[in-house]
Amino acid sequence: MNNNLNINTPIENIPWQHLMDSANIGWWKADFTNNYYICSPYIIKLFNLKSEILTFHDFLYNHIVKEYQDRIAHEFLSILQQETYEQIFPINSIYGKIWIRSCLACKETNNEGHTIAWGTLQQIDSFAGTHIQKEQQQRFNSLLYQQNAISRSLLFFTQTENIEKAIDSALREILLMFRGERVYIFEFNYEKQEQHCIYEVVKNNISTEKENLQSLKIEDFFWWSMELINKRPIILSSLKDIPKEGLDVYPALAEQNIKSLMAVPLLANDKVWGYMGVDMVHEYRKWTDNDYQWFSSLANIIPLCIELYKSREKTEEANRLKSAFLANMSHEIRTPLNAIVGFSTLLTETEDENERQEYLKIVETNNELLLQLISDILDLSKIESGIVEMVEEDVDMNMLCTDIVNALRVKVKPGVKLLFSPGAKELRIKSDKKRMTQVITNLINNAIKFTNEGSITLKYELGKEEFKCWVCDTGSGIAEEQQKQIFGRFIKLNSFVPGTGLGLAICQSIVKQFNGNIGVKSEVGKGSCFWFTHPLTERDIVIPLEIFSKCP
Repeated sequence: MNNNLNINTPIENIPWQHLMDSANIGWWKADFTNNYYICSPYIIKLFNLKSEILTFHDFLYNHIVKEYQDRIAHEFLSILQQETYEQIFPINSIYGKIWIRSCLACKETNNEGHTIAWGTLQQIDSFAGTHIQKEQQQRFNSLLYQQNAISRSLLFFTQTENIEKAIDSALREILLMFRGERVYIFEFNYEKQEQHCIYEVVKNNISTEKENLQSLKIEDFFWWSMELINKRPIILSSLKDIPKEGLDVYPALAEQNIKSLMAVPLLANDKVWGYMGVDMVHEYRKWTDNDYQWFSSLANIIPLCIELYKSREKTEEANRLKSAFLANMSHEIRTPLNAIVGFSTLLTETEDENERQEYLKIVETNNELLLQLISDILDLSKIESGIVEMVEEDVDMNMLCTDIVNALRVKVKPGVKLLFSPGAKELRIKSDKKRMTQVITNLINNAIKFTNEGSITLKYELGKEEFKCWVCDTGSGIAEEQQKQIFGRFIKLNSFVPGTGLGLAICQSIVKQFNGNIGVKSEVGKGSCFWFTHPLTERDIVIPLEIFSKCP
């Protein structure tokens, strides 16, 4: 597709449309403000549509094969943040189940922040679809085995008070899975401009290098250090792959008899604090994209566990409350971990496709819950211990709220409207944009879970010294006795609704950092209104509406 194609061009006027139809290629135009596609004649026929309009929700839940819905929904939203998108997945069509390739061709965001995207949808022949399915199955089996291994290691994190043993166990799993000879974790000391090896696991008959890798000057390995500090992985199938600017690191690697290696940055609060690497000593290894994806995923999980331990040690809560929290935390983490380990094992043992899909769904759901749990626990611990500093910046509340609502509309149930009603013509405040987004997103996501019809409205009202933000829904509502504990940790009013039970506790902690308050008004059967306040200062820009509706 021509990237200069005018996005306002009617789909029926695209040149060679009939030629594309005959090649089983269709065009789509995605409107992310109204959450629908405009479809070409080929797609209309493929899905037996009554018009050229196809909503995001209808496409996702009525036409994409069920086992692929969650992944495609998540990946499709990435179009808003990146310039490339290509996915292969099966759909239900007039011809039955077929495989398609969907690609982004171009996109445009107007001055009001509304994004329109053009793309293609192409049918893949049955042989290609079968081949892709087999490749995906093989890849899935490999990744499943890997995930099962690391899940066992993470489970060990929750069962021991010895972080050294927990990390050692995780690194040994990595060593086994990659058939490597040496796995290690380095930490940067930016004050001294040094790096230190803090953990290392080696295979039998492989020399340990930890003692020799202490107090290494960053400047002595400048290319290596800068790549990782700037969040870029180092992937070497051979030392010959080292670029000219990095030859200063060659002698140190060669001295350790390294033939191939992979190193990825470790982040905390979006800052690189170290890196994790795996070395091949006896043989060369051509690293694949799957190798990197899995290794980098581990590089995201293990630091979370390390930081969790550090935060846990720094908490100033009373011992009784601390013990209760940690016991609850460990229980909550072990629940999805046990499910992942158990059903991963069953997946490798069964040949029944229906059973595999059922087990796979359980594994995927619990994997997502696990990662969210670890992230939420760590986030809450950091906020409450004062480790996280609020980053003050200029926040356009109208634009922020509009972006959040547009991004979340795809998640609401059919028949539910997600709306934003601004309380001022313009409101620019000094606050932490990331944390403000987190609070509003959590409150809306919570409303989406419990609202099956009606509407969810995000709005705010202005006061003399603060503004008050509301998320009101027409959902199931909350009983009065439950409202008193709703902001507690691990509180879930409905065990059948997915979630960590930490979202509102995190919101409360963030709002306290804002020097604001948070609360809820609710009535069973009529809905809920969650609210929080944020101070206004002389530095804020406030242009009121002449008339605006008051919140309840």
